[in-house]
Amino acid sequence: MPATHPQPKLPSVVAAALKPGRAAHDRQRDLVRASLLLAR
Repeated sequence: MPATHPQPKLPSVVAAALKPGRAAHDRQRDLVRASLLLAR
């Protein structure tokens, strides 16, 4: 399904979320974003 605007790829979103040194709320937000990408 083509998106109308470019989306970050799921692996890169997850990798960003799991990077060491991320704040917990940043990690949570990124994982929520990844789950929203999966839900499309």
